[in-house]
Amino acid sequence: MRALDPGMAYAVTPQSIARINVPVLLLAADYYVRAPKPQQLGVENIHLPQQRLPQTGHFDFLPLCQPQAKEVLAEEGEEFICETPTAERAAIHQQVVNQVMAFLRQNRVIVE
Repeated sequence: MRALDPGMAYAVTPQSIARINVPVLLLAADYYVRAPKPQQLGVENIHLPQQRLPQTGHFDFLPLCQPQAKEVLAEEGEEFICETPTAERAAIHQQVVNQVMAFLRQNRVIVE
C-alpha cells in the first residue's frame, strides 16, 4: 500500500493503523501550501514510517500543470495548486517513482 501526502490525516487513528497488515509506504510533502507561513495537513501525526520529500508541496503530487493552468486556477483563487515550476514538479514525480519502485522491490512485489 502507498499513500502520497494523505489529506485526511485526522481520520487516521491508532486503531485503524493497527488493522493494516501489509507494508505501507507513506510519502509526505514538506508542506501543504507555501503561503506566508507554510501550512501542514497533519500527516506528521500519522504513526507510520514515512519519508518526507523536502521542498515538496501537497499539490506537487498532482500531474504536471498545463501552460494556462495557473491563470485558469487564479480565477478561482487556487493558483497555488500550480505554484511549483513544471521542471521541479517533474523532478518530484521522478523521486516518487523511484521511491515507489524501491518500496515494491524491497517488499518483493516486483522482481527484476
